[in-house]
Amino acid sequence: MPPQDHVPWRSDLHRQVGERLRARRLWCNRTQESLAEQVGISRDTLQRIEAGRSDARISHLADLAHALDCEVRDLLP
Repeated sequence: MPPQDHVPWRSDLHRQVGERLRARRLWCNRTQESLAEQVGISRDTLQRIEAGRSDARISHLADLAHALDCEVRDLLP
């Protein structure tokens, strides 16, 4: 079995979550810097999540959804 980092469906999920998060952030007219600062993560972390290169913690997703005035489910495919 391949390492967990290389499971195709998981990579697709990361990408889809990142796309939804970025779309919501832009719809709310927020920068990565301001959103990351509000939720207490680095801009680099937010950038990796949006690019689908990082597995977002559920606590980060909850904080991001709250900051973007939506539900976590809105960020999930």
